[in-house]
Amino acid sequence: MDRREKILQMIQESEKPISASFLAKTLGVSRQIIVGDVALIRASGTNITATPRGYILEEKKNNYIMSVFKTGIYFGVAVCDVSTGEFYATRNK
Repeated sequence: MDRREKILQMIQESEKPISASFLAKTLGVSRQIIVGDVALIRASGTNITATPRGYILEEKKNNYIMSVFKTGIYFGVAVCDVSTGEFYATRNK
């Protein structure tokens, strides 16, 4: 299991917010490494929220990304729910 997987597992299993300092000490890395790892975990679509007391996982919220484009007389919209992998796209005149 790599470090990011361990971070995510620790946040998931914790019943209260878990601080970056605690994660860093437990995993033997700097706090800044933890902050960077959490940013990468978030970028992958996991809903981790930073609170004044530490990180919490918000599993019940969906995370969307959307793109709108226009080419000639056509335009299109694409929406992806990165938390579930669902993808929708359409094209119209």
